[in-house]
Amino acid sequence: MLSIQLGFSGVLLWDSIGLSILPTRATVVVLYVSFALGIVTLRTLRLHYLGGARTLYCSVGLSLALHMLIGFLLNLLLPLFGVSRPIRMMFIAPATRATVLLLLLGSYLRDALVETLEKRHPGKVETSARHGPNPETSQLRKELSWLQGMRWPRAVGWEESEQA
Repeated sequence: MLSIQLGFSGVLLWDSIGLSILPTRATVVVLYVSFALGIVTLRTLRLHYLGGARTLYCSVGLSLALHMLIGFLLNLLLPLFGVSRPIRMMFIAPATRATVLLLLLGSYLRDALVETLEKRHPGKVETSARHGPNPETSQLRKELSWLQGMRWPRAVGWEESEQA
C-alpha cells in the first residue's frame, strides 16, 4: 500500500515540475483512487476472508465513499479558513494521503494490540479475523441464508443457489 502511496506522491511531484508520463500517471491515479482507501479501511476493520470479488467490490465502494466524504469535509471546512475554491487537487491529494496514512497507522496499532493480547492471554483472545472466518459473519450468513434461495440478478453479487 505504501508503494501505491509513494507512486501517487511521485506522480503529483512530476506534474508539479512539468513532467507527465500519461500511462503511468493514469495507472497510478486509478489504482490509488479506486482501491487505496478501501483496502486500508478493510484492513483496519480486520475484515479478512471476504473473498476476491467481495473484497474488490467493498474496497472500491469504500474508496469512493471516503473520497466523497473527504471532498464534503474539505468543501465544508476550508471556506471557514478563507479558501475560496476548496475542491482542488492541492487540497484533496494531501487530505487523501493523510487519511490513508492514519488508517494504516490504525491498522498497525490494532494488529500490534491483538498480538500483545495474544501473548499475554494465550487462547483467550478471539483471533478469528486472522485465522479464519469471523464468527459474527458466519452467524450473519446463517441468518440471511434464506436470501440465497431466492433468485437474485447477477448484479447483486449473491451466488446462485444450487437448488435452482
